Parts: sequence; C-alpha cells; structure tokens
Amino acid sequence: MIGFVLEREAENAIYLSGDTVWYEGVAEVAARFRVRTAVLFMGAARVEAVGDWPLTFTAEGAIEAARALARATIVPLHFEGWAHFSESRAQVERAFAAAGLADRLRWPPPGRSIEI
Repeated sequence: MIGFVLEREAENAIYLSGDTVWYEGVAEVAARFRVRTAVLFMGAARVEAVGDWPLTFTAEGAIEAARALARATIVPLHFEGWAHFSESRAQVERAFAAAGLADRLRWPPPGRSIEI
C-alpha cells in the first residue's frame, strides 16, 4: 500500500493513490487533507502471487474513495493495457454511473497531459 499527497495550498491537495486499494489509510487522507484531485490507480490488478486480492482499486473501492474524498475530481489511471488488470474502463464507468458519481470522473486521453 502506498500513496502520496501533494499539497501546494491547503485548499488544493492532490492525492496519488499508487498501487493501493480502499482501506482506512485512504479514509485518513480524506480526513486530513482537502483533496481536490484524486488520481486513483484502478483496474483491480491481480497477480497469482497474492491470489484473488487486488493490488489496485476495484471500481467499488474507488467509489468508496470518491465518497470519502467528497470534493475531489477522480482521475482514473493504470487500468488497462496489462494482462493483470481485471476491471476495464467500461466497468469503472458503469459502477460510477450506478453510484451516481459518473460526473466526478475525468479520464485523461492516453499519452496526453491534462491540467488538474
């Protein structure tokens, strides 16, 4: 589990999840910082060495993070292109739509920068 908060101004923190999942540490980030942008590594990456435990956010875990980080735009990264990802962009989009949170997602175009 790893993650970083970049804070330039108290009102403008960015949370970079790294390879992690929803757990109490993410809730602590939400409680301690005013995160405006959360870059979440999604895709529910799974490798045989750890069994069925995901190494990155599942769509449901990302929804929990989005709820905890209530003011944050959610920028999904690291979710397609490798065999170890078990959830696609389409699955994440459907889950966020079902949770009423689709408007919080900001999908960066592959290989292009975005302003956050």
